[in-house]
Amino acid sequence: MIEPRPGHGYAALDAASDGKLDSGGWHTLMKDVLHLPESMLPAVKWALKQGAWRQADDPVKSVRKNAEREAMRMEFDAKNAAKGK
Repeated sequence: MIEPRPGHGYAALDAASDGKLDSGGWHTLMKDVLHLPESMLPAVKWALKQGAWRQADDPVKSVRKNAEREAMRMEFDAKNAAKGK
């Protein structure tokens, strides 16, 4: 098993990935830890579920970057669906 890398935001990310956050907790995670708009919440949940952040040297940065990439994919997929592709 991979050892957790404690640091800034690790506990909040761990709680989020375990489903232990209420709506206020998600708001705090998005605003104060990840510094991302709440519109990216689905992409953040996807990034947390993937779990790569657990092995990263900077877990917060890992979640942020993976969520940004996933948000771009989601936007691309939505545009293609709207065009009927």
